[in-house]
Amino acid sequence: MRYLPNLIPKESRVLTNYFKGDIYRSRKKTGPRGVFGWIFGIFFLLGAFAELPHPPLAFFYGLLGIMLLPPGHL
Repeated sequence: MRYLPNLIPKESRVLTNYFKGDIYRSRKKTGPRGVFGWIFGIFFLLGAFAELPHPPLAFFYGLLGIMLLPPGHL
């Protein structure tokens, strides 16, 4: 099967800009939200190391710390 570029006429198209741009481009977190994300993420990761004698709590703190870091956001 080949791609037919003008199969649907322009006046009948519904989603004209649907396939334009990169949907996988990540936005940088700037401002106070990004700073607080880094601060709280590192805080919970350090808390995970402090709670190593209690593995479930350490796992919870580590997971929470990774999710709060700006690169950890989906």
